[in-house]
Amino acid sequence: MSGNKKRVLTLKGGKYWVKKINGKIHHFGTDYDESVKKYLSEKPYLDAGLTSPDKGAKTIKDLLNSFLSDRMEKVSNGQLVKRTYDDYQEVCDIIAKAINKNTAIEFLAVEHFDKLRVELGKGKIQKTISPKKLNQRLGYARSIFNYATTDNRFIDRQLPCKSALQCVSKRELRRYQSTRPKRLITALELNSVIERSSPKYKTIFLLAINGGMNNSDVSKLSVDEAEKAIESGVLEYARRKTFVERVIPLWPETVDSMKTTVADRMNSPEPNLLLSKNGRPYSAYKRGDMMSQEFYNKLKA
Repeated sequence: MSGNKKRVLTLKGGKYWVKKINGKIHHFGTDYDESVKKYLSEKPYLDAGLTSPDKGAKTIKDLLNSFLSDRMEKVSNGQLVKRTYDDYQEVCDIIAKAINKNTAIEFLAVEHFDKLRVELGKGKIQKTISPKKLNQRLGYARSIFNYATTDNRFIDRQLPCKSALQCVSKRELRRYQSTRPKRLITALELNSVIERSSPKYKTIFLLAINGGMNNSDVSKLSVDEAEKAIESGVLEYARRKTFVERVIPLWPETVDSMKTTVADRMNSPEPNLLLSKNGRPYSAYKRGDMMSQEFYNKLKA
């Protein structure tokens, strides 16, 4: 090493190479080059006030990467919808922000999870999110850390997160809801929406009102299922996520609207009854989908 090159470490007592970090002296050895290597490997932990884990120890970064890989495989296998994966991704990003990604799983303590809860409660635009949204995030966070302990994947003991990741109480949810304006839509308003809608959206809205079908249910309804329902007047439909069978007696206006939609549908290799103007199933689009936007626009009008 040249004499004019600035040394990273300081020699103490003529023997040990040391570095003062966050007000504390750390020793790295007697050989300068080896001490520098050790210092650089431990620097991310020491700068963050953490204890350097043993070589090969699993970290927060390892956990999040492994968890998201596992969930993406479930998406590929049809066991998980992309929308839920996106929610998991959001919570993983929050965890990485709240807890240094180089923190070893074995060193996680109550204070790490207390800080995480605060971050989970923050919104992008508003300072805080609703208790319902917070409960959803807390549930996803619990799933991530349960994944770490299941089958001893990352650690062979329970993590101290039970209190910090506990859901908001039902009482608090009711209190918050009581402060919110009522979101009720009258029959007159719904009929006005239906009258203003195209045949395709009329079918969508009627299926929602008639059978309590949500966006995902409607978007995944097949042409074959629709044609059988038109013929019998009853829609027999297994939810794609839970495979729970649903039997929905259809109103005459719902059947008539479905007939029009089937007749107007362009020839397409897609099995879905309802396709966007680009010929794609609505289920292929991300959240904030066109069904919700169309309904909102009609209500606003």
